Amino acid sequence: MASDAATSGGSDPNGASGAPALGSQAPAITSPPKDAGLGRELGGDLPCVVCGYNLRGLSIRSMCPECGTNLRATILALVDPQASELRPITFPRLSSAGVVMWAFGAVAVALMAWLPQAADVLRLLGVQVSRPSAGLGVMLGLVTSGIGSIALIRPHSGIERAHTLMALLATLAYVPLGWLLWNYHALVDAYGGQRYLRGWSPTTEMSALLAGACAIVAGIILLQRPNARLLVARSMVMRTGRVDRQTLFAMAIAAGLMSAGALLGRVDVSASASTLRDVARAVGVVVIAFGSVMLTIGALGSLLDCARIAGAILIPKMSVRQVIREGRPQSRSRFMAMIDPTPPPPGGGGMRPSDASPSSPSTTQSTPGTRP
Repeated sequence: MASDAATSGGSDPNGASGAPALGSQAPAITSPPKDAGLGRELGGDLPCVVCGYNLRGLSIRSMCPECGTNLRATILALVDPQASELRPITFPRLSSAGVVMWAFGAVAVALMAWLPQAADVLRLLGVQVSRPSAGLGVMLGLVTSGIGSIALIRPHSGIERAHTLMALLATLAYVPLGWLLWNYHALVDAYGGQRYLRGWSPTTEMSALLAGACAIVAGIILLQRPNARLLVARSMVMRTGRVDRQTLFAMAIAAGLMSAGALLGRVDVSASASTLRDVARAVGVVVIAFGSVMLTIGALGSLLDCARIAGAILIPKMSVRQVIREGRPQSRSRFMAMIDPTPPPPGGGGMRPSDASPSSPSTTQSTPGTRP
């Protein structure tokens, strides 16, 4: 009798313990094991993070049959824990192209602005070269960057209205920036160059145009920064600090330094204090040069960051549930393979997860692959 009571384990609703009534049977309460989900199989093509072997159909508790790497290590390398929290991009292709154009145009502006300075250095060294005009090249790069900046206005839903308005204002600010830079380079060409290395003495209008343009550049960067950070969060390698990335705040500071250096060129002092004027102009040249170098390096770094962001937009990282059900999609071009270097599944991965039948052994068992 005691053994019957122990095996039945019944109790009345009021909490009194005792044997259950005759003819009744206590429900069997079993809790699933904590690692029950670990026995599931991968439903799609998933390349081993070490050797590239196709792990499709294997239990996530197993190891790669080719190199012995724990399959969970591959999942941890490919899965973004915040993938399910990121909002989908409204227009992925346009957004990825836009962010690359935005950074590429900025790099083009910086490099074109350096061409006349490089010619001045060569002429100072005795090399007979003509001084090129940077105005047209700067404008083309600026238009490219301005068009690309549209992608930062509202890349996905759920963005704060203030941040959307800030990005819109930054895009509109490209118009006065273009006007200032065009007039500045027209004056510089008429003046024969800035002459930074041969007694820099800018006119009041040149100094004001350069200072205003650099100030607008700093403002554009700061206005675009909130939405740009949202796109940075889509790249797990950038968000987690696995790679160095360029900070927009540092670029805004560099542009601000250039604006301050341009104003130093028009320090108004009396004739008796000409030494102070010369010192101010020398400091201005150093500040402009330093800010220009830092801004150019920042633009180049931003172009690399935007290439990573574009890859994260076109091939977003997956959640654990998506990896188990679908596997990882294969990159379709060399450009995407460069951005997302995880090796694709061997054999081309032509079968989609939806084409596989769960009841068919041939679709759930991994086929032997070859090393990539």
